[in-house]
Amino acid sequence: MNRFFMFLWALGSLTVLCQWYVFVSVRKFLFQAYAPVTRSVAYSVLTLLALLNLIGIELSMESRWFGVAADVQRVSAVVFFSYLGLIIVLCISFVFLKAVDQIVRVAQLLPGITSKLAGSSHVAGSETGCVTASRSTEIKDLRNIGCQESSPENDLTSTGRIRPLPIKDYQENCTNPVPTSLSRRTFLKWGTVTGIITGAGVVGKGIAGAYQRPVTEQLEVFHSGLAGLSRPLKLIHVTDFHLGLFYGTRELEDLVETLNSIDGDAVVLTGDIYHSPLSQVELSTPVLNKLRPRRMGNLAVLGNHDFYAGVSRSVASLEGASIRLLRNEWITFRQGNVNLHIGGIDDPVANWLWGEQFPAFTSFMEMCPDSPGLKILLSHRPAIFPQASRSGIDLVLSGHTHGGQIIIPGISERKGYSLAAIVSPFTHGWYRTATSSMYLNRGIGLTFVPWRINCPPEIAVLHLSGTKAKG
Repeated sequence: MNRFFMFLWALGSLTVLCQWYVFVSVRKFLFQAYAPVTRSVAYSVLTLLALLNLIGIELSMESRWFGVAADVQRVSAVVFFSYLGLIIVLCISFVFLKAVDQIVRVAQLLPGITSKLAGSSHVAGSETGCVTASRSTEIKDLRNIGCQESSPENDLTSTGRIRPLPIKDYQENCTNPVPTSLSRRTFLKWGTVTGIITGAGVVGKGIAGAYQRPVTEQLEVFHSGLAGLSRPLKLIHVTDFHLGLFYGTRELEDLVETLNSIDGDAVVLTGDIYHSPLSQVELSTPVLNKLRPRRMGNLAVLGNHDFYAGVSRSVASLEGASIRLLRNEWITFRQGNVNLHIGGIDDPVANWLWGEQFPAFTSFMEMCPDSPGLKILLSHRPAIFPQASRSGIDLVLSGHTHGGQIIIPGISERKGYSLAAIVSPFTHGWYRTATSSMYLNRGIGLTFVPWRINCPPEIAVLHLSGTKAKG
């Protein structure tokens, strides 16, 4: 628990620093305020940011300080976490902008450096690009470099020497400035404007994509082991509701209504039905209980977030909704001359990002029925696929990754680039080996940020048959 709170403290501190970085960058580039931020202003802004973040978290969660309705809490969560997502987008934009600026500056300095190395004459340049004279240059020479001549009483000291003009005076008196720095500042200003507009567009598109109706994917699964089926079987696969932070009982009711409108032999849920200890798990029971009965039943396995929400609460709620929970166990259905073996394994919980170890897998496979038939594994985490393939599993159904929630098109002809690829070799869609297949569902709900871009929520309907239909 101490580690958990330390992690939250570190994450909160990093979040505030990112917001500070965006504040400083916008102040400097957009409003052209290049003077350093004073210490008093810095302390005030950091304190205000920390306070706003605390209020945002309290309103987004089940607040003990603010008694807000569930709908208000959901809207607050979407707004606050979208704001944090926007901060991340702007941080990336400013890092990119500064990198481009530095590259351009180096490119502009190279000719001067080359001239120096070649022993050419040295001419100093002001920050605005107006070339200035050295202290020993006479007033008449200022005309030759394009600057207005200042009055002698302002420029001559009592000793008769020329007093150098401050940079500000050169900026004001320069009639023919070299536009290098002016162009830089203009570039940074409009680059900032572009970044803010782009970020706002990402937020809007992401929220709209997150709350669109789930896409129903119709998938054909052919396997020689199903040749004896008297008729094709249909499995309806859904996953990752994350009931709580961004997804409420109203959205769950709409989903149940949609699922009930689809004919199928079974509904299978591959985990993360709930989101966190703050999720009102018990509210889902009467809603999930409205799922229509199926010939093979409504089946589920537990995901890592179901353990975070409280395993006893999650199990009680699902079983109270007449959902058959498979916890490291197998069940067999017979259709025609074919056995369909469906197994469900608990998520290992530990090592959320890169965990590939399933300590219960060996004993789980020892319980697999010996009779011939198609073996289907329900596993929340797709990292089990290599082990499942080596162990003779024919089909794996998984979730966990949400498809990354953001998929950048065009990088891959087949799938695009999913942000989930940062932490997982499996992101979404089909994966196959010589003997096994896995379908990785994009999921229904949301985590981290309430956005989906090119990655709509999904209901997968798998049509299982032994041979391809003719025609």
